[in-house]
Formats: sequence, C-alpha cells, structure tokens
Amino acid sequence: MVKTLDLLRDWGPSRERRQLKLEKLKREARILAIEEETARQELGRAMLERGAAEYNKERIVRRLEGSPLALEDVEVLAPLDKRPP
Repeated sequence: MVKTLDLLRDWGPSRERRQLKLEKLKREARILAIEEETARQELGRAMLERGAAEYNKERIVRRLEGSPLALEDVEVLAPLDKRPP
C-alpha cells in the first residue's frame, strides 16, 4: 500500500522526467540525422569531384574514337559548369 502511494505521489515528476528524456533523445536523433545527411552530401561531392571528371573524359574519348572525325589533339580548358562568365 505504501509503495502504491509512493508511486502515485511521484507519478507527475516521473512523467515529466520521462518526457524530458524522450525530447532529449528525439533532439539527438534529429542531430544525428542531419550530421549523417551532411556527411552523405560531402561524400557525394568528393566522389563527384574526384571521379566525374575522369569518367567524363573517358566517355568523351570513347565517343570521339567512334566518330568519323579524326582529331589529333584536343584540349579542354574548363568544364562547362565552371567557365567564367
């Protein structure tokens, strides 16, 4: 009986503590999700910067090799998306 009364007396503060703990866990989960998404975007950018230029170069070379044009020397000054205005 005493234990039941103690539980009833502490019910309000216990509930508040549980709600605060739940809110804290939700905030931490949101922060982790944001950090994960940021890391994924950074990795994607790094992979794109490192691999995309080489991939595009190889693709262009393959297409030119199959072309009836005969090119002796080709120089690419800047990617299309990074040309100065």
